[in-house]
Amino acid sequence: MRTSALFHPSSRAQRNASGHFASRRDASLLSICLAAVNAHLQRQKDQRHLERLPDYLLKDIGLSRRDVCRHLWKL
Repeated sequence: MRTSALFHPSSRAQRNASGHFASRRDASLLSICLAAVNAHLQRQKDQRHLERLPDYLLKDIGLSRRDVCRHLWKL
């Protein structure tokens, strides 16, 4: 394969600021991974918050102490 074919303008790879090649698919994959990490961190935060609530407040929103973990991770 000729080297000029590797850098053809019609290819999807583009140089980023550091001179490396990155495709749009790589950027999309990174975006999906970051969204998954953010969702996981938010569920952890919500779980900690619900675990601190007293039982009578959990009952007001229709949850028991046992349901707190199970409901959050189903989402």
